[in-house]
Amino acid sequence: MVDAKDYALSGAIDGSVVTFFNPMLHTAVFRTYAEALADARSHPLTVRRYMWKLEY
Repeated sequence: MVDAKDYALSGAIDGSVVTFFNPMLHTAVFRTYAEALADARSHPLTVRRYMWKLEY
């Protein structure tokens, strides 16, 4: 589970605006994870697989 509290962002910026920046933090973390997963599976993120549209 990814929780913004684990990244100590609330200590770096004012608590009244931290909720506006958490989505940016999560986007960066999940994008990095998706790219690593794509590399591990040798399936680039630019290739989409749809049922009955592409040979598996």
